[in-house]
Amino acid sequence: MAQAQKSKINRLLVVVKSIDGGTGTFVLNLLKLNKIMPKKSLVIKILVLEGPEFRVLKKNYSAFFTFFRNSNYYPHFYSINFNICFSFFQELIWIKNQIKIFNPNVFIGVDIHANLLISLNTLFSKKKLILTTHNNVISVLKSRSSFFLRIILIKVISFFYKRATYLVCTSKLLSVNLSNILNLKIRPKVVYYGVLAKSNTTKRVDKKYIRLISVGRLVSQKDFSTIIYSFSSVQSKFNNVKLMIIGEGELKNTLMGMSKKLKIDNKIKFIGWKNSVDKYLKASDIFIFSSLIEGFGSVIIEAMSYGLPVISTDTSYGPREILNNGNYGILVPIGNIKKMGKAIIDLITNKNLYARMSKKSIERTKYFTIDKMLNKYKTLITS
Repeated sequence: MAQAQKSKINRLLVVVKSIDGGTGTFVLNLLKLNKIMPKKSLVIKILVLEGPEFRVLKKNYSAFFTFFRNSNYYPHFYSINFNICFSFFQELIWIKNQIKIFNPNVFIGVDIHANLLISLNTLFSKKKLILTTHNNVISVLKSRSSFFLRIILIKVISFFYKRATYLVCTSKLLSVNLSNILNLKIRPKVVYYGVLAKSNTTKRVDKKYIRLISVGRLVSQKDFSTIIYSFSSVQSKFNNVKLMIIGEGELKNTLMGMSKKLKIDNKIKFIGWKNSVDKYLKASDIFIFSSLIEGFGSVIIEAMSYGLPVISTDTSYGPREILNNGNYGILVPIGNIKKMGKAIIDLITNKNLYARMSKKSIERTKYFTIDKMLNKYKTLITS
């Protein structure tokens, strides 16, 4: 009887490179699985390769986490050299030791780096392996690795991904893309990020001040310069428009200098990193997203949950799917300052368009709920 009871417990080990960005929010949401699983049927441990630079864990979450390295350890560009190989070997050994201590029977890896580490550590085991992909693999490899390393990695990724119990992607197009790149026989499952609905009331645009907001890491991938230039053209016509940028990153000083050079620094607030952006989204009127590449863009649905109309760049994955090809928000070409500026002006001046987009945002949020996401992962873990 005791043995039968023991077999019902799933010991889940999650491995992730960093928890500062959207994947960190995803991992924190996985901890909510305990709320929908039978009592004491799930034990979760999270291994993080790099300590957070900005995110501060609440006390009730910190007990689940173990960190290996300090923040800002990893380079922005990878090539084959001794230091990279030795670092990877150290991580393999560390995770191997953590597996011995925790004794998991289910693994979830978050993106390439973590997926490869747990795949190597479970190569000859029969434990359940769920490998998740949250970004455009080819675009990431092209921007962050040498050509020779990229060729090797695609072969290695293909080998290990084909041996996983489940492959999961955060969007349909990302699933198709990964399947084609890696020549997979079975297309990865799609599990969208989820949010809690925050509002059922549409917003109004006829206010003393119109507050624009954007949230993300201040790095080249997020292309905040396009937002700043677009905002510059808008505020020259509408004196009551303000912009909040929430996030931290290597380009913060550059972007602040840009706003000063354009003489709009008195209209832009750089808020910095915030564990929760809820109060800022609630106080805003229009959400802007400007990524060059994206796997999903969970902050978009966070903004939509408050009824904010969304303007987003039309990246290949994520935003286009969230906004259903522009039916639930405004899509603009990547890096197109003029069209992004026009979209902002259209929402400010056309009250009917604004009200319709606000209503559409609330509608669309119901498609991306946290309950849907958690129940799909519950099925993968327990099936």
